[in-house]
Amino acid sequence: YALSLGLVGSEMCIRDSYFLLREIELLAAMYSHVSVSSDGRSATWLLPTSKQDCRAVGITRTWDCICDLQDLGHSCPVHALARQLTRVRRLSLQLCRDPPTIPLFPSADGSEVGKAEMVATIFRAAEALGEPLRNHVGGYRFGGHSLRTGGAHLLAGRGVAPVKIQVFGRWKSDLVARYAGEALASGLAAELRGVTLRDSVPDLLSRFDALHAKIQALEAAAAKAVAEASAPIAYIANLDILLARNIVHR
Repeated sequence: YALSLGLVGSEMCIRDSYFLLREIELLAAMYSHVSVSSDGRSATWLLPTSKQDCRAVGITRTWDCICDLQDLGHSCPVHALARQLTRVRRLSLQLCRDPPTIPLFPSADGSEVGKAEMVATIFRAAEALGEPLRNHVGGYRFGGHSLRTGGAHLLAGRGVAPVKIQVFGRWKSDLVARYAGEALASGLAAELRGVTLRDSVPDLLSRFDALHAKIQALEAAAAKAVAEASAPIAYIANLDILLARNIVHR
């Protein structure tokens, strides 16, 4: 399971990049550490409280489904994680074992894989994407933290605030700024223009038009009420409240 590339290896990279995990956390993860909501719209992972003890779980992190994001939906961490749980359940039937006793990323016999095997899966995924494993001086470009740092880079590139990445990824320092530095730097031009990487100009205009239409509808309803009422000042005050609520909810 851990060494097979295909869907299992590539989906492992998807899931664990979004959850910002180290390789030692992956090999220590158990089936029982993960839960998917009954509607399949969110997934929660029970994670270690510190990198010193990857088995001392106590912190949860949750992702909601992102299938509605057209450019990222194919890599939804929720559904990728749900499929992995299904694989473990199938393996448990073959081995006549309860799923909670099996690692989340087990070997074919249901045992825990080693660190080298986990890193080898990352290497194979990189090769499948056509990425060279070594840099120009011969050093490895990928390692056990590649999914964690790659996930930080992805989230920063999508406009997620570094402090949110730091908290979600359980970083105790601002080291995440270095990991995500490339993505953060690439977003400066868009930030200068007042447009985040998540919102294109057409999207912003569409949202503005929708909000403007709602305000016009509220104004029309209030004007009608004022014409029919004996206390127009009260209705004008209500209009301010309605507009404020509409903007806040929007």
